[in-house]
Amino acid sequence: MSEGKLRTGRFALALAGTFGLVYGLCVLWDYTFPERAVRQVWQDLFPGFAWTLEGVLLGLGESLLYGLGIGLIFGALYNFAPSQGVSIARKNLLAEKTRLAISVGGVAFAVLLILVLQGLYQGWDRRMGVYIEQTPADIWVAQEGADDMFHSMSLLPANLQERSEKIDGVAEVHPLHSRRYAFNIEGEEALTVILGYHAEEGVGGPLEMVEGESIPGPGEIIIDRAFANKYDLHLGDILTMEDKDLRIVGISEGTDFLLYQYSFVAETEAQALFQMGDFVNYFLIRLEDAGEVDIVTDLIEAEFAGVQAFSREEFADTSRQLLEEYFIPVLAVLFAIGFAIGVAVIGLTTYTATIEKSREYGILKAIGAKNSDLYRILFEQGMIVGLLGFGVGAALSLVVNQAAAKVVPEFLTSIEPLDMSWVLGASLLMSLLASYIPMRRLAGIDPALVFKS
Repeated sequence: MSEGKLRTGRFALALAGTFGLVYGLCVLWDYTFPERAVRQVWQDLFPGFAWTLEGVLLGLGESLLYGLGIGLIFGALYNFAPSQGVSIARKNLLAEKTRLAISVGGVAFAVLLILVLQGLYQGWDRRMGVYIEQTPADIWVAQEGADDMFHSMSLLPANLQERSEKIDGVAEVHPLHSRRYAFNIEGEEALTVILGYHAEEGVGGPLEMVEGESIPGPGEIIIDRAFANKYDLHLGDILTMEDKDLRIVGISEGTDFLLYQYSFVAETEAQALFQMGDFVNYFLIRLEDAGEVDIVTDLIEAEFAGVQAFSREEFADTSRQLLEEYFIPVLAVLFAIGFAIGVAVIGLTTYTATIEKSREYGILKAIGAKNSDLYRILFEQGMIVGLLGFGVGAALSLVVNQAAAKVVPEFLTSIEPLDMSWVLGASLLMSLLASYIPMRRLAGIDPALVFKS
C-alpha cells in the first residue's frame, strides 16, 4: 500500500473519529440535561448540572457506534480502494456536470426536507413546555385527568388556595385562570389562550417582554409577538371580548404554541371576563424547599380529592408528549419520503452513467480490474455526491428556516449539532444504497463483447 494511500486512510479515520467525538458530546449533552430549560445554563452558572450514569453510558456507546460506522465507511472507500478508482470516480462525475448537479440536487432536496422538518420538531418541542418550565412555580395543581394545558380542561374550587397554603413546605399559592378565546379581528377569527394571573406577584405572567407594560391593569391585555405580527396588532389597539374592550399595553414573546399564542390579563379581569364564580383552572405552588417537591405533591393529592399535582418538569413533559404522539408518525413518513427520493435520484443518475460508460468499465475488466474494484468506484462516486448534497442541503435549510420564520410567525425552528450529525450519516447512507442500483449492470459487463463492438 502506497504512502499516499496510507495518509488518505489516516485522514479518513481521523475525520471519522472527530465526527464520532462531536456526536458523542452532543449525545452526552442531550441525555445529561433532560430538562430543556437547563440548556441555558450559561446564563446562570450551570444550576442543576448533573451527570447521570445512563447519560454517560448512552452517550459513549452511541458515539462509539457511530464513529466506528463512519470510520469503516471511510476506511473501506479510501484506505482499501485502488488509486485508479478514486481518480476514475472523480473523472466520471466531472465529465457530466449536469448529471452531477442532478444527483447532488436530489440529496440536497432530501437533506433540506429532513432538516426543515427536524428543525420544526425541535422548535415546537422546546416551545411546548417552555412556559411551564420558566414560570417560577415548583408544583402545578390541576383537576384529576387534566394532564396538560392544551387539550384538557381543569376546574378547581377557589378555596383550595387557602387550604393548600396550610400544607407543610408550601410557601406561596397562586391561582391561574385560563380560557381559549377567538377574537374577531376584521372578520377573521384570531385564536388565543387568555391567562389571568396575579399581576403584582408576576407568577404565571409573560416570560419576556418585548415592548410596553409588563403588568396589565383593568381593561388591559398583553399579547404575544407572534400573535401581534400575524394580525398586525400594535400597542394601544383594542380587542373586544364579550362586549368588553381590552387595550393592548404590552407585547411579550416565548408563548407561541403551534395553533395559538398566550395572552395575559390581570386575575381580577379574568374573573370578570370568564365568569367562573368560585373556580379557577390551576394553582401554582412555590415551596420553601424545592427539594421537597415529591413529598408535597403526595401530600396535596392525599389531602384533596379529585386533584392532581405535578412537578414543573412532569407537567412540561406531558405537554411535549402531545407533540410526540401526533407529530412523530407524520414526521417519520415524510422522512422516509425524502430519503427515498434521494436514493432514487442518485440511483437513476448513477445507473445511466454506468450504461454510458460500459465500454470504459469493460476495458478496466480486460486489464485485470475485478468487480469489487469497479464497485469501489461507484461507492466513491456515491460518497462524493452524498457529501456535496449534504453541504448544499444543510446550507439551504438554514436559509429556508430563517426566511420561513419571518413570513410565518408560527414557524418555530431549531437545528442542533446532533441533528446535523445524524442527517450527515443519513445522506451518506442514502448515497451508498443508491450505489447498489447499477451494480448488477456493472457485474454483467463482458470485456470481450466490449472489444468486439
